[in-house]
Amino acid sequence: MRQAYTDWIAVLERIERNDLQALAELSQLIVGWMRRYRAELHLDSADDIIQNVTLVILDHYRGDRLRAPEAFVAFVGAVVRNSIRDWIRKGRKADRSGVGENIDELEERLLADERRDSDPQVRVDLGKALGSLPDRERAVIEALYLQGHSYAEAADVIGVALGTLKRLQRQGLKALRALMEVDPTRDRSG
Repeated sequence: MRQAYTDWIAVLERIERNDLQALAELSQLIVGWMRRYRAELHLDSADDIIQNVTLVILDHYRGDRLRAPEAFVAFVGAVVRNSIRDWIRKGRKADRSGVGENIDELEERLLADERRDSDPQVRVDLGKALGSLPDRERAVIEALYLQGHSYAEAADVIGVALGTLKRLQRQGLKALRALMEVDPTRDRSG
C-alpha cells in the first residue's frame, strides 16, 4: 500500500498566506531533523535554528530554487545540518572553553551523516533495498523517514494502529540493515 507524500510546496504556499498550521507542520519537520542529530539536547538556541532554517527554506521557495519537491525532506535535513554546524562554529569562536565534548560528538554525527548522504552508491543501494521491502514496511519507512511524518500522522495516513506502525518500522529497519549490510551493534549516534 503506497501513500501520498506530504505536498511540502503546498505547505510553503500556505505559510506565505500566513497559515500558522502550515508553519507548525514545517517546524515539526525541522525539529524532527534536529532530534535525529540529538541537537536539541545541546543547543540553547534551538528556536533560533528553527527560525533560521525556516527562513532559508522560504528564501529558496521564493527564489524558485526548490527543483525537486520529492527531495524536500532531505533538503530540509541538509539545511538543519548546516545550521547546526554554523551554530557550533559560532560558539567555538565566541568561547572555546565553553564548548564541551558533547558538542564534539554532535559535530561528528553531523559529519558522519553528511558523508553518508554524499555517497551516491548508498542512495542507489537504499533505493533498491526500499524497493525490496514488503509494501506495508516500505510505506512506514517512507512515511517516517522520507516524508517526515510523525508516528501518529504516519499511522493515520497508512491506516494502521500506532503499535502496528512501530512493529512495521522495526521490521523494515531490520530488513534494511540486513539488505545494506549495516552492523546493528555499531554506534547509532551517526
